Amino acid sequence: DDKNNAPNSNRDSSSVAVTVATNAHGSLLTASEMIEHSKRFILPRFDELTKAILQFTPHPMALVRLEVIRLIPKLATRCPGIYRRRYLDQSLTFLIESASSAPPPKSRVDVRPTAFSAIGQLASAMRDEEAGGGDIMGPTVRIMKVNPSFIDEKKSDEID
Repeated sequence: DDKNNAPNSNRDSSSVAVTVATNAHGSLLTASEMIEHSKRFILPRFDELTKAILQFTPHPMALVRLEVIRLIPKLATRCPGIYRRRYLDQSLTFLIESASSAPPPKSRVDVRPTAFSAIGQLASAMRDEEAGGGDIMGPTVRIMKVNPSFIDEKKSDEID
């Protein structure tokens, strides 16, 4: 009788694992939509939501980790100061590990391209305008403050 139950219990535990992973993925997709479409609603719940999302970083299913990778820059963009202080180290470590780890042989999901993209988006979200970082997507790099009269003098020198 126990021998008959053993295969069923294995099948049951694997179906439970798939159900749990499916639920986790669905929850992450829901969180993504909430972050994307809620204006101020999410701000009082930012810490709670971020902690809940980051708890899935070690998840064995690549699809769940992929969604976490996609969510990290969205969270950072939503509240950059808080994200920088509380979650940047953990997130960046996870993204770098994800970007540098080859997928398992049987996995059809390669998270590396998305992880590389997320690292760039995270860097963009973490720009510090107060420290002179400004818009990192801009075409010029500001090394120091330049007196506008200096630029005018340079232009007149070029004309002569």
